Amino acid sequence: MRDMHDREQKEKNAVNLGIVNEEGEKAEKQGYTIVKKKDKNQAPFTQLVKDNYKYLVRKRYLSSPEKTLFLDLMTYIEFGSGVVLLERGKIPKIPEIAEEIGYTERSIRRNLNILIKKGIVYEIVDAQSLKEHGRTLEERMLVVNPEIVIVANKNYINLTLCHIHWAADRLEKAKMKLPWKIWYAPGMEYGRLYRRSTWLEKKKQSLKEPLKENN
Repeated sequence: MRDMHDREQKEKNAVNLGIVNEEGEKAEKQGYTIVKKKDKNQAPFTQLVKDNYKYLVRKRYLSSPEKTLFLDLMTYIEFGSGVVLLERGKIPKIPEIAEEIGYTERSIRRNLNILIKKGIVYEIVDAQSLKEHGRTLEERMLVVNPEIVIVANKNYINLTLCHIHWAADRLEKAKMKLPWKIWYAPGMEYGRLYRRSTWLEKKKQSLKEPLKENN
C-alpha cells in the first residue's frame, strides 16, 4: 500500500514537460522566457583576494596576532557591505567581539587599532558626534578592506564600499603595491578588481579626461 501511495504522489507531483514546452513557446513569442530554477548553494562564503594577501605576507606587513584577528573577523563580514557584524543590523561593541571570538578586550583593542592604522580594517565614525562631543557616542562601524577580502562578486563591489576604501587607502600610501586594485568610474553602478597595471592605466586616463573637457 505504501509503495502504491508513493507512486501516486510521484505521479501527482510530476511536471508535464510537454505542456511546459508549449507554454514556453507561447511565452517566447510574447518576449518572455521560462527558465528552470537553479538549485543554488546557500552556504555563506568569504573571498580572500589571494594575490594581495600573499603580497602582504611576503612583505611581513602583519604580525601573527594581527593576521589571526583579521582572519577571525573575516567570518563576520556582512555580504555586500563589508561591515563586521555579529548580528544583522547591529554594530557590535568591542567587548562583544572579544567574547564572540575568544579574545581579551585588551588584545582586541590593541591589534584592531593596528589593523586600522595599517589600512586592513576601516573604522567609520560619526563626524557630528566628534564635532559636538569630542568623541563618538555610537558604536564605531568596522569595514574590512575590500582589496583584501570580498564578501560579494568581485565584479560587483558596492560603490559605498569603494568610496570608503578610496578615501582611506592606507596600503597604497604605505607603498604596499597590491597586485589587484579596485576601480570604478562615474556612471558605473559597481566597482571591480583589476590587475595593478590596468588600474594604473585607468587612473592615468581619468586624470587626462578633465583636461580634454576643459580644452
